[in-house]
Amino acid sequence: MGFRIVELAGETPQCEIPGLHRAFTQEETADLYDEVRAKVSVEKRLSLETRLQADIVAAQAARGRQQCKELPADLSMELLEDLALLEADELEELIANTVDEVTIQVAIDSGSCANVAHKDDMPRGAIIEPNLDDKHFSGAGGDRIKKHGTCRTKCVGAVGEFITDWSVAEVTRSLHSVSKVTGPEDHPVGHHDVLFNNKRCCVVQPGIVELIMKKVKAIAEYKRSGGLYLDDSTMSSFARQGPAR
Repeated sequence: MGFRIVELAGETPQCEIPGLHRAFTQEETADLYDEVRAKVSVEKRLSLETRLQADIVAAQAARGRQQCKELPADLSMELLEDLALLEADELEELIANTVDEVTIQVAIDSGSCANVAHKDDMPRGAIIEPNLDDKHFSGAGGDRIKKHGTCRTKCVGAVGEFITDWSVAEVTRSLHSVSKVTGPEDHPVGHHDVLFNNKRCCVVQPGIVELIMKKVKAIAEYKRSGGLYLDDSTMSSFARQGPAR
């Protein structure tokens, strides 16, 4: 049902609604204005959210699909002008609704050749590049693990933040690959070093392991081969002692 507010000079504002012929009080008129303004604000925010989401996806695709909390710097000028008209709290709410964050538990694995996560674990807005070469993974038991594609996200942990290039696959647990964290095998120093003990695992600056190994002697050493760390072990059984005589 349509209606319009009519304000006559020197008279109380009136509302023309079919079938209703009486002057609205100032309080009723204020309530109507508030209702209309609220409706327009919601519709405008929904429109901006849709446009903002589209621009963020396009910007992420253009700059390598980095998922982040901040707005990309290369949004369209028209959209930026509309965003500038919003109040600070409205803009913050809009960003929170548009750029999604998810929290997942990730295990670090020296036996994994790739950083892997399930597609349902990816945040909204993250772009998954399809697996065009149709190459997939093999599980420890030789079973085939389907790979859907790749995706890049920003990850924030307890002590810092970093970028992860994920292989999106049909896995039940998200894994960070030690070989991916340390960097390419032919890199002169690597991207990071990874340290383990019986309490925790730490990713540290490259070169730390080499400094430590100048001071201590290794009990065992696993050499990098492709995406794995391998060692040849010669096994023998323990000789059984004969019965005491």
